[in-house]
This record gives sequence, C-alpha cells and structure tokens, in this order.
Amino acid sequence: DLDKKIINKKINKDKKFITLPKKTIPVGSARNFNFKKSIKKRNKKLNILYITSNSGILKDIDTKSLYMFIECLKKVKLDYNLYIKNRPNYQNKRLKNVSDSNLYYISDMPTEKIINQCDLIVGTFTASLIQSIYFQKITLQLNADNFFWGNFRDAKLLYANNKNQIIMILETIKNRKFTSKILKKQNKFKAKYFLDKNISPKLKIYKSIFKWYTIIKI
Repeated sequence: DLDKKIINKKINKDKKFITLPKKTIPVGSARNFNFKKSIKKRNKKLNILYITSNSGILKDIDTKSLYMFIECLKKVKLDYNLYIKNRPNYQNKRLKNVSDSNLYYISDMPTEKIINQCDLIVGTFTASLIQSIYFQKITLQLNADNFFWGNFRDAKLLYANNKNQIIMILETIKNRKFTSKILKKQNKFKAKYFLDKNISPKLKIYKSIFKWYTIIKI
C-alpha cells in the first residue's frame, strides 16, 4: 500500500513518469516471508560428543576423564544427548555403573560425520579434537595439564582440569554465553596452524596436528 501511494504521488506530479499496472500481486519480502515450511526448528538438546583415546596411556586417564565429565553433566540442568565414539579396537567398550537414557555409543559412523552433527566435542588427547576445531565446533579438552603434548591450556584453547571447571564451562555453553568468544579463539588457532588453501582438508588436519604437537612438545 505504501509503495502504491508513493507511485501515485509521483504519477500525479509528473504524468510522463510511468503508469501504474491495473493489477498488482503481492510477492512478499524478507520482512514477512513465512520460513516455517523451509527451515527446521532448532533442536533444543545440546548434542555432545566424547571421543575416546588410548586407554593404555597415563593409567587410563581418558576413561577417568569421561566418568568425571558425566558426573558434572548430571549436576548441570541441561537437556542433552551424549554420544561416545570409541576407538576402532574398543568398539564394544561400555561404561560400568552408568545409567543414562541420553547416553549413546557410536561405532559405525565416521568421526568427521558425527563431529559435524554435534555441538560440543570433548576428549583428552585424541587428534580428533583438532579435527573438531577445523570443523568449527566448540572443543573441550579434559585434564589438559596432564599432557605435555597437545595441551589446550598452552594453546589458549578451552580446557578443564577439574569438576568445577567443567561445570562452569557447561553452564556457560548452556546459557549460550561467550560461545562466540570460544569459537573466535579456536579460529585464531586454526588460522595460525592450518596450512594454505592448496592442500586438501584432510592433509591440512594431519600436518597441522604434527606441527602443533611438535611446538608444544618443544
């Protein structure tokens, strides 16, 4: 209606301007277009992926870290799904004395695919944490100070060494606070250690892992 008034005003002022079509059809705009049919509703649940590491290192600190994370997860009022991606040689491994209807074990799906389907990626010293950063997922390393290689604290990335730190991070993510800051830090890391555009993404990941781990080790 407003457009029609403006055009009519212009026509009355200058007859040579343009004639208004006899019929006009509303086609909508970015302000009033109905997106309900084309956009899926956001899943309110937080999809968390824990990627396991070698249980033979540091007296199975990885499994201990996973138990600690689950304990903290239950203390935070959070609607979540927790997916555990076991290593190929431990596909049938299950946690003892843990009953959680939101806990799922993943064995037959590629790590890259499940990473892309989750919101938060957690682990200890698995190289897949670097893949998660590459795919721009919020990535959390547990018990970082136990590792002299691949230490997220040294890299100024998201880490937690105890239950209080884990709970604080989960509360932060739950309230959607500072998540953009977390991703911003990860993107700085990504820009610094991931190589040029001419190299394939898979090769970028492995070369950046080697480069970063070597720097931290030195």
